[in-house]
Amino acid sequence: MIREEALGYLRLVSEFGLCPNFWMSEEYVQKAGLVWIKRGLLEGFVAGNDSDEWFFPPIKNGSFVFNDNIYCGFVDYSIPFVQSDFLDYQFIYNPSDFLDLSGGKWKVFRKNIRKYIRRIQYDVVYRPLQLDEQSEQVESLLLRWSSGGEFYDPDVMIRFILQGNNREGLFVGGMLVGLNVFDENFMFINYRYCLDDGSPFLNELMRFYFYTNSARRRKLVNDGGSLGLEGLYRFKCKLNPLTVFKVFTYKKTWC
Repeated sequence: MIREEALGYLRLVSEFGLCPNFWMSEEYVQKAGLVWIKRGLLEGFVAGNDSDEWFFPPIKNGSFVFNDNIYCGFVDYSIPFVQSDFLDYQFIYNPSDFLDLSGGKWKVFRKNIRKYIRRIQYDVVYRPLQLDEQSEQVESLLLRWSSGGEFYDPDVMIRFILQGNNREGLFVGGMLVGLNVFDENFMFINYRYCLDDGSPFLNELMRFYFYTNSARRRKLVNDGGSLGLEGLYRFKCKLNPLTVFKVFTYKKTWC
């Protein structure tokens, strides 16, 4: 039933003209194992049956409710007289902007993606991966990329990387050196993960391939936030976002 409940929730978000956040997608709900529950007059998704916090704003009589404990609300959406705390940014990009890298604002990015290409002497192929395709190479790349790092929601990350419905790989001489993972909702392509083998400037090239490929889908891209990391915030700002929104958590203020 989770698929139907996720689609129904997103349909209501669309009907209310609200902007879905980075985690509001059918595939994320499934990969994260969110549970649909009813508590009194409220119903919605939680991270587990014993959680005292709604993951998204719950629904009451066909409308969204915010005066409760909620992990993440809608994009750039705060409610007067309801306690809210900043959770993270949401970097929004227009993929079509990456089709023309002329001009000063793209100077550094343009140079970096060329640097990687100039260093390799093998054929380069960027293409979608089917489910379970190249599983050994994907696992090997994941181990190299994640070694020594700390990650938000690592279990969900691994499910997306190993079993995601939308994965695109970069092969150099037949070897997988980079992987882009994404999903979608009615408004955005959600750019979830960008893996690389640690080569200098490969991350920029992976993003270039992802955005130019995404331009065909005619949707804006939500590249998530910065997780409180100043370096990641500066990096995403240098990619010339269309806009940068905020997402808030909400706290119950009544007994």
